[in-house]
Amino acid sequence: MNRWQCIVSPGKKLYVEIEGGLGDQLVNIRFFDRLLNYGMEPILVSQSIDYYHDVNNLFRRHGYNVLTDRLLIDKTQPWAPMMSLPGYMKLTESQLWQGAYLKPLRQEKNKLSTNKFKIGIKNSGNPYFAQDEYRKIPLNEIVDILPESAEIYYIDKTSPTTNNSRVIDLSDKIQSWEDTLDFIDQMDCIVSSCTSIVHAAGAIGKPTFVIVPIAEYYIWTTTKTDGSSPWYGNNFYVARQKKLRSWTEPLQEVKIHVEKLLGYNQ
Repeated sequence: MNRWQCIVSPGKKLYVEIEGGLGDQLVNIRFFDRLLNYGMEPILVSQSIDYYHDVNNLFRRHGYNVLTDRLLIDKTQPWAPMMSLPGYMKLTESQLWQGAYLKPLRQEKNKLSTNKFKIGIKNSGNPYFAQDEYRKIPLNEIVDILPESAEIYYIDKTSPTTNNSRVIDLSDKIQSWEDTLDFIDQMDCIVSSCTSIVHAAGAIGKPTFVIVPIAEYYIWTTTKTDGSSPWYGNNFYVARQKKLRSWTEPLQEVKIHVEKLLGYNQ
């Protein structure tokens, strides 16, 4: 197959090869909307294994075309790697964020019956990813900087490895990304290390604070100096590690912003 030459061709299919982890897919699926506006037909070429099945269904619900049977590919049409799409389209920072592109189902079974200020957290990502060791934050260090009056929910399909009496574990209620979006939607904000949770939160427009290591994920690198991210708009704040293996400074940044959001500084 021929690699896409970045030529807008209305009516043409563009097969987009899946790349990276689930977070990478949540980040880059947004560019399918731009391709559709070009009049093209983007098709995500994914896999049918369990690891991808759930996010494939999430994308299909949002109207994105996902193909898992590679025998059905039309080899006369071009292809492109998913994470290269913004470069292929020569997008500037101001063009990366066009508003929320994922929507929660808001299923009744996931409704939380509380009026308290709610914070969703996650302190580590995929343990099989080599770099997770450098982005993992001790759970108690995150909890300790959060307001005592807030309810804290751990949003993941697996329980945290550290117990903390302030944390409400949602793992027994989460079976899919649809459940995850439902719970993120009900939070007043998300505080997390660099995981797929922050990309899901950013994609639905939820106020989000991500704490990133010195060797940061490529999308956090920006010309912006106010902590915001061109990938997710003004609802998103990136707190960067200043000293290797120390989370003190970025966590204190997040503490100030969360308290301001809660109204402590009004």
